[in-house]
Amino acid sequence: MLGVTVFGLICGVAVKYPEESLAIFLLASSMMPTAGVVLMLVSFSRHRMITLMISCLGAVLLGGCCAPARHHMGPGPKTVWEAVRPDLLPMAIFPPLGALLFGGAILLDEHFEQRRKADPP
Repeated sequence: MLGVTVFGLICGVAVKYPEESLAIFLLASSMMPTAGVVLMLVSFSRHRMITLMISCLGAVLLGGCCAPARHHMGPGPKTVWEAVRPDLLPMAIFPPLGALLFGGAILLDEHFEQRRKADPP
């Protein structure tokens, strides 16, 4: 019952505010590449929780720190699209890159640790 109620509320908001709802949907869906990269890295890992946490940390750090800053000089945006459009591409590039770098480092460390254990000196 709760799921049906939430679905009804979401549909009502989408009908009342179609432009804003589409903008929020596009911003949320721009994080799908990050989810794909994180899940791919976790599936290859032996220590899945550590890889998940480090990959998410990399996505947050690189997505927040390396994304280009926007400066509004003059009047603010008149429509939702003027405010959302500059955020779509950086949100789809920088967080997956951070997850790949940090999570890939963890996978490499696991690989080399396994080789060290297999080949004792």
